[in-house]
Amino acid sequence: MKKPEWLNPNTFGAVILFGSFLVSIWIVMAQTGTLDRFTGREERVVRFLHWQLEPGFREALEVVIRGYNALPHVQEAGYRVQQIAISEKFYSQFLNTHLISGTAPDLSTMGKASLASQVDQFYEPLAAIVENPNPYNTEESVPDHLPEEIRRTLIDGPWRETFADGLVSGYNEQLKNYYAIPVSNWGSIRFYYNRGYIRRAKDVVLEVLDAEERPAWVETRLIPEGGTTEDGWLPDTPELREWLRGEESIDTLGRLLLISDALWEVARRENRPFLVPISGSSYTRDLFADRYAPTFHHSLLEAVDKDHDSGIGALETFGGWATGMWSFRDEPIEAYFETLREVASHFPRGFLGLDREQANRRFIMQNAAMLLTGAWDASGIFKLASEQANPFEVGVAVLPVPGAGERFHEFANQPPSEAAQTLGVPMALFKLSDMKDEAIDFLHYLTSHHGNQTFAEQSGWLPATIGVEPTEEMRPFMPETRGIISSLRLNFVGGNVATVYRGQLYLFIGGDITYDEFVQSVEEAMADERMGVNRLWAEQFARDRQVDRNTQMSLSTEAIRFLSGIDADAEERYYQILQRSLTLSNGNNNRMMWRRFFPDEPHPEF
Repeated sequence: MKKPEWLNPNTFGAVILFGSFLVSIWIVMAQTGTLDRFTGREERVVRFLHWQLEPGFREALEVVIRGYNALPHVQEAGYRVQQIAISEKFYSQFLNTHLISGTAPDLSTMGKASLASQVDQFYEPLAAIVENPNPYNTEESVPDHLPEEIRRTLIDGPWRETFADGLVSGYNEQLKNYYAIPVSNWGSIRFYYNRGYIRRAKDVVLEVLDAEERPAWVETRLIPEGGTTEDGWLPDTPELREWLRGEESIDTLGRLLLISDALWEVARRENRPFLVPISGSSYTRDLFADRYAPTFHHSLLEAVDKDHDSGIGALETFGGWATGMWSFRDEPIEAYFETLREVASHFPRGFLGLDREQANRRFIMQNAAMLLTGAWDASGIFKLASEQANPFEVGVAVLPVPGAGERFHEFANQPPSEAAQTLGVPMALFKLSDMKDEAIDFLHYLTSHHGNQTFAEQSGWLPATIGVEPTEEMRPFMPETRGIISSLRLNFVGGNVATVYRGQLYLFIGGDITYDEFVQSVEEAMADERMGVNRLWAEQFARDRQVDRNTQMSLSTEAIRFLSGIDADAEERYYQILQRSLTLSNGNNNRMMWRRFFPDEPHPEF
C-alpha cells in the first residue's frame, strides 16, 4: 500500500509544533485565569507575576504562599494566592500585552516591561497604605530578642519603615508616591571562585617563583627588583608569598591577574582544554565595567560635577569632555579601560556571544575557576556545586581593586560603596485588580517579620524586612558600605554616542581593536555636529520640558483633590511636587548647566 503524500516528517513536525502551541496557550490561560473566565468556573485568586527563575526563589515563595492560604481568614473569605513565574526573556512582552488589555495579574514585578514605567496609568498608589503598621507584625509574632527600637518599629511603625531601605525602592520620585513593595533583597555583586582551582593555581605560582628560569607569564606580571609599576602589575614580596601559601581569597587586582595567568597553566598541566580563569559573558562584561568605573573615575568629580550633587551625569560627562575637563588620555581613564581589557583577556573565547546562564553553567561544570555575579545566583550556585559528580567548595569575595605597590594603586584603591543599594523584586498592584485588598494583605504577610524570615531561610536570598537575619552562607552578600560612591563615574548614556561607545568598548575589551581606535571612534561620535554632544543636550532639554509639563498636570490634579475634599493628603503632595516643578523650571536647569560649560555659546537647537 502506497504511503499518503501528506504522511512525511514535515507533517509530524507541524503537528508537534501546533500541539506545543495549543498546550502553551492552555497553560498560560490556566495560569492567568482566562480559562476559568471562559468556562464560568472563575475562582477568587490573587495572581503574583515575577521572572525570578533562580533555584530557591519559587520554592520559597510557594512555602510562604501555602502558609498564607492556610490562614483561617483567607479560607473563610474563599480566595487563594498563586504565583506565575515567566522567563525574563518573555516577561516584558507578556506583561505589556496584559497591561494594555486590562487583564494583568493583580501583582507584578516592575522593571522589565516598558509599560510598567507608566506607573500612574497602570498601578495603584500606595502612600496611604504604607503609612499604617503591618498588621502581621504583632507582640506575639515579633521575637523578643530583637533590639527594642527595631521591635517597636516593626509593631507600631509605618509599614514603609519596616523595610531595610525605608521603601526607597518603591518610591516614585516624579509622582511623589509609593507604587511598589519589595519582597526581597537583590544583594551585592560578588566574586565566586572554585577553592580547589585557586589552591592549585597558588601552588603553581609558588613553584615557578623559585624556578631557575621563570616562565614568561610570571615575568611579565611581576615587577622586577628595582623596577616600577610600568614594568609589571605587582611586586614579589614576602606578603605575596605568605598569601600564596594561605587560603585567603583573592584580595587585590594584581593577585587576581596573577592567579588568572596561573590558571591557564593549570588547564595545560591537567589537560583541561575548556578550562578558563573567569567565566565571562556579555552579562559579566557589564558587571566588571560598572563595578570598576567609580574606582577609577571618582577623581574627576571636583572638576566635572557642576550641579554639586555628588555625581557625574551624562551632560556633565559630555560637557566636561568637550571643554577639556577630562580626556580619554587621563591616567585614571586609560587605566580603567586597560584594566577591563586585561581582566577580559581571561574570559572564554567568544564571551561576547554568551549570556548569563551560559556563564553560570560554565562555572558549575568546573570549566571556569571564577565568576562575577549577584547574590540572586548564590543559592543556586552553592546547591549545584555541592551536587556535582565531583562536588567543589565555592568561595565568595569582593571584586578586588589594586593593592599597595601594585599598578594603578595611586588613583584606584577603593571599591565602590554599596550603601545606597535598594531592595529587589518590587511588586506593584494593578490598578484594575478586583482583589486589591487581598493582594495588599498578602504583601503584608510576605514582608512581615515572620513571612520574610521564612522566605529568606527557604530561598537563600537576603531579606527585605528589618530584624530578619540572613542565612549564614548569605552574610558575605550583605552590602559593603565603605568605598567610593557609585554615582562617581562617567556616564555614557543617550543617543548615538551611547551606541557607538558600547559597541566600540566591547570590541576593545574583546581584543578586536586598539585603545587608539576605540578613542578615535568615540570622540568622533561625541564631536559630531548633528548626532554628538549638542544633540544629546537638546534632546535632554526637550525631555526636561515634557517632564515639567507632566509635573504641572500633577499639580493641578492634587490641587483639585485637596480643594474638593477628596484627599486630605493631597496638600502635602502638592507642595512636594511644587518644589520639583521649581527645580525643573521648564528646562532652565538644563540651560544653566549648558552655560556653566559653554558660557559663550548658544544653547543647541535641532
